[in-house]
Amino acid sequence: MMPPSCLYKTRHVWAGFGRLGRLMARLNQDESKLSPEEKAANEAARMRVIDEVPKLVKAMKQFDQDKSSGANSQADDPLDDGACLLYGALNLDEQQFGQVYGLMQKYAQEARQKGLSGENPTPETAAALKPMWEQFKAEIPSILTPEQARIFAEVIPLIQVEPGKASFNFKFDHF
Repeated sequence: MMPPSCLYKTRHVWAGFGRLGRLMARLNQDESKLSPEEKAANEAARMRVIDEVPKLVKAMKQFDQDKSSGANSQADDPLDDGACLLYGALNLDEQQFGQVYGLMQKYAQEARQKGLSGENPTPETAAALKPMWEQFKAEIPSILTPEQARIFAEVIPLIQVEPGKASFNFKFDHF
């Protein structure tokens, strides 16, 4: 079940991207020691990724079009989007989701207080945010189960955070 703040379609898309990130991290691992059944399961998962990515991208583009036309009345909440991404990637429970969101709020507030959350980031802003991002990544595992922490370590390199935006870098190395 999705946490209450993930009930909207855009949030489902972010959670979907998170699930794909978890899957991509698994699929990009060395398969030389896998059994034939595990290799077959990975191949089936690759087909799901190939099918799912265009659907999620199309949905995200539609949300952007709706927002630019005024049809989307839902306010942007990058923190909620990020928490939903991690919800999907790590299969967070409701309590963990709230804790992750709270941690994200803590660092967003710190960035605002330091004047680092502007729309037009500079290289200096990015450099100033980097230690905060590293601290966030160091704190998250305390919220997670050992298995989730392992998955987080695999997924986090796929997430790029820059002032004013975040992205998810899918790597199709083994497709």
